[in-house]
This record gives sequence, structure tokens and C-alpha cells, in this order.
Amino acid sequence: MHSCGKKRHEKNHARTLFGWMMKQIDKCFMVIKSKTKRGKNMKEVLYKTELVRKVAGKTGIPKYLIRIVINSFIEVTTEEVAKDAEIRLIGFGTFKKVQRAARKGRNPATGEEIEIAASESLSFKSRVKY
Repeated sequence: MHSCGKKRHEKNHARTLFGWMMKQIDKCFMVIKSKTKRGKNMKEVLYKTELVRKVAGKTGIPKYLIRIVINSFIEVTTEEVAKDAEIRLIGFGTFKKVQRAARKGRNPATGEEIEIAASESLSFKSRVKY
């Protein structure tokens, strides 16, 4: 086989493998319907894969590019909020870091009082009116 043909074969194999991996990832993030605690209302849960599909359908941009943009948005948001930055998306909402003070809690299994350490987490406040 000509060396050029071998490289082409490897490239096609890599594309096929990449496609298979993306399908497996997509299966892991399928849209599911979950019941609320009371079991009265059914809410649709939209996972990243479904979000990618819907944005790609609306914009006409290939899914793999949308996936790159969404993953990059998550990465940049996480990094910047960790540095105490607020990310404000006008008309959508604000991402920021919130501090939770140390507090007392109870072990549900034993009823024993425990100390819950202070922590930080990501907060999102929506500005969208429904």
C-alpha cells in the first residue's frame, strides 16, 4: 500500500473512532423525563447533548462545533468564577461564586450532630422572565 493511502486509512479510522466515541457520549447524556418528589409533575431534563442538537438545528452550525463552544463556555465560566469574577449575560443571568458558612447538621442515619465545613459553590441567578 502506498504510504499516502495508509495515512488516509488512519485518518478515516480516527474519524470513525471519534464518531463512535461521540455517539457513546451522546447515549450517556440522553434526555430523560424525571418525576418530581411528589410524582405529580413531569419535567423534561435537557442534557448537554440535547442542548447541542437543538442549538445546531437552530443555527445550522455542525454539532461538533457547538459542542466545542459549549464546553469552552463551561471551562471559561468555571475558571473565571473560581477567580472571584462575576459573569453577567445581559438578559439571561449572572454566574458567581457564593460562600457558605460552616454550620451544624445531623447525620440522618444516627441523628448525631455533625459540623458541616464552610464551602464555596457556583451560583446562577436567572434574569429571564417566563
